[in-house]
Amino acid sequence: MYRVIILVCGILLLLGGCDDGVVTPPDTGVGDDSGISSDAGPGDDDAGPGDDDAGPGDAGRPDPCDPNPCMNGGTCSAPADAPVCDCDGTGFRGDTCETAIPSTIGVSWDDSPTLEETDEAGQTPTASWNNALGAGPGQGDDGMKADLVGADGVATGVSVSWSCQDIETTTLSGGPSADHTMMLQGCRSWQGMGDATFTIENLNAHFPDGYDVVVYIGRGGGFPASHMATFTLDVGSDSVMGAVMPTFDGTYDLLEGAGDGGNYYVSPMHTEDTLTLDLAATGAATLPTAAVNGIQLIAR
Repeated sequence: MYRVIILVCGILLLLGGCDDGVVTPPDTGVGDDSGISSDAGPGDDDAGPGDDDAGPGDAGRPDPCDPNPCMNGGTCSAPADAPVCDCDGTGFRGDTCETAIPSTIGVSWDDSPTLEETDEAGQTPTASWNNALGAGPGQGDDGMKADLVGADGVATGVSVSWSCQDIETTTLSGGPSADHTMMLQGCRSWQGMGDATFTIENLNAHFPDGYDVVVYIGRGGGFPASHMATFTLDVGSDSVMGAVMPTFDGTYDLLEGAGDGGNYYVSPMHTEDTLTLDLAATGAATLPTAAVNGIQLIAR
């Protein structure tokens, strides 16, 4: 087609009718029948590399949270393209919120360091331990802490008051761990000088089906073996005798019978709305001592 135009223009040029000899071909692109515009140069293709919106984490890539791996109402997020479950407020814990948090209340007498809210400690590991020596009225050897929180961090209305000879550090080995922190200090009894006593109130509203009581027992640190004590522990109407263990190494040893050594005791099946506990250091040692390091109430 162009050859015909050029030939015609050449004839016209001889006759003086073609402008400067310039011929402008029709703007039909590369090949009139292809339908491809001549303006579509390299880099102008909208579907080219780098222009695809389907990047990582977008519709072009599987969503780590679909299906949701989090159980029991847990919320899923994927900050590093891997699912992470937020179990707050569900009453469950674990990587996928699969484990029920027992309804518990824990009280400890730790001071420097103290348990953080998320630290899990105890033979039944739970978080949100209440530090009896924390901010509030009655810090020290005699005191009271009201409106204790449960393992879920929610206030329960339960209160504890205590009276002891002093707050003393327990001898530890191994660690550190949250269990070491909980067992570090305790409310202590000295033989011949007085018992360590505790009163816990308003229990039935939080534990309508009853509760078990776990008492953690240690000895005052910095004292020689001559201060090693036996003790009598009363939990409501339940009474047991035991021997103080010389140190806490991170392992919980159950006190099972009279004169047995152990650092925790389980008193089951309580229904009292007000529970009293009493620890009395006994034995032939010189000024024997024993201390309650923690009290844990576990729903039945």
